[in-house]
Formats: sequence, structure tokens, C-alpha cells
Amino acid sequence: MTASGLGVSVLPASILAREGYPTLVAHRLTCPTVERNTSIIAKQGRSLSPAATRFVKLLTGEFGSG
Repeated sequence: MTASGLGVSVLPASILAREGYPTLVAHRLTCPTVERNTSIIAKQGRSLSPAATRFVKLLTGEFGSG
């Protein structure tokens, strides 16, 4: 919608780079800090590989789990 001239958007910089919109300009938001909720997703009833299990433990140890 922003590329069509219909307002502004707040989104990760990677989206703008990936989609390649040469007519848009990005301004980094620095204050306030933008936060988002994220989740770890796994297929129900399937075991994780040892590497994936260690990665999940690393993430939940660093960022907690809820």
C-alpha cells in the first residue's frame, strides 16, 4: 500500500530489501525500541534433532519461555 502512495508502513528492513521497492525510502526507528513477540515452532509428535534441541535450549535459556 505504501508503494502505491497510500500512507506509511512500519516493517523490518529486510522486507524492503527483499522486495526491492526503488521508489520507497526507509528511516530507521531508534527510539522507542520496537519489540515483537516470537515463538519457537515445532511439528507436534515429532522429535527434534540434537542440534535443534540444543538451539531451543539456548534460546529459552537466553530469552525465557512463556
